[in-house]
Amino acid sequence: MNKNQPFLNTNKFNYFENFNYNIYKEEINEENENYNILNNYIDIDLISDNPFKNYFSVKRYYHEGDLIEKRNIIVKVQKKNTKSLKELNVLEKLIDSNNSIQFYGSYRGKSKMMRPRLLEYKDELLFMEMEDMSKYQTLDMIIRRRKCKGSLTMARFIIRAILASAFFFEERQIIHQTLQPSNIYIMEDSLGTNDQSVVKFSNFEHCLLYSDINDRFVMGKDSVVHSIYSDRHQSRNLFKVVGKNTVSFTIGIMYLELLISTIYDNTINDDDYFNAFKEIIRNGKLDIINNKIILNNDIINNNNNNNNNNNNNSNTNTNNSSNHINTNTRYLRLTPNHQIEIKEHFEEDLKLISILIQDQNKRPNIKQFIIDHLV
Repeated sequence: MNKNQPFLNTNKFNYFENFNYNIYKEEINEENENYNILNNYIDIDLISDNPFKNYFSVKRYYHEGDLIEKRNIIVKVQKKNTKSLKELNVLEKLIDSNNSIQFYGSYRGKSKMMRPRLLEYKDELLFMEMEDMSKYQTLDMIIRRRKCKGSLTMARFIIRAILASAFFFEERQIIHQTLQPSNIYIMEDSLGTNDQSVVKFSNFEHCLLYSDINDRFVMGKDSVVHSIYSDRHQSRNLFKVVGKNTVSFTIGIMYLELLISTIYDNTINDDDYFNAFKEIIRNGKLDIINNKIILNNDIINNNNNNNNNNNNNSNTNTNNSSNHINTNTRYLRLTPNHQIEIKEHFEEDLKLISILIQDQNKRPNIKQFIIDHLV
């Protein structure tokens, strides 16, 4: 974005044509506050009720030249305080970006109807207006529904798009601490094209600017700290200082999830899945098994099972008293009951994942990873 660009590009969008600009900069006139907010919103629908913040789906009119268009937008309402102003500071750096959900603007005011339930009417509220992404799928949906099943090309295309968006954030010195598949939106109409706006990040509440990187307690014991996307598990220190390569780790874990959903047929129950990833995260490496498979019908791949009878005479090196056989095949072990035979066509993907999830002291940032391995 051009540094000289105004906070709201009114030449492109007369977004607040019928809106009182003073509501953003000046102290609110309580008598006119509800009029100024609600008169611009149509079909207000509460979509997320939180004690201290609310999300609304609303419709409002946009003016571009002689054209008037009604669009759906999302309005986030929360108390104006240090935390929300930090979020606003991040959003202002993302205006007109194709790599994040569009941020249209913000203003301050009061509203009995839109106020979060544990806030008082006297509390000044911060209203943030953002793009409605409800018509798009998240990366989480694509992984859970195995949308890339059998198509490594599509999976790699998505990961490269995620890296492109992460690079955009890195260049603007923003660390997305809570990046995960549920807040990454995939622009399905752009998949398989050269369109750069394939992936959009959302949920900037815990984003951190490089200038604040030495703040030890930038996040605290938020629920996302305990997710499989946080490298804090590597040190078991929930208050670990965030690094500039933290997002590299997160993308590495998402890369692995997408890869597994693409190449592996079997279903892993949630507990085993979480524990498997937790061990990978703590060790900072993938569990690769060389030259040995446990003889268990649940974990030998279908091809081996079908050929067992035909190969009985050829396994001359097998010890009959042992439950192992020697082989030149390598396996990615997730759990004792879930092993994936490593094939040549996705071996390079595993190498890239290993680089992204390694210990923080060795892990590259996004820019360095792209230069070293993708350019």
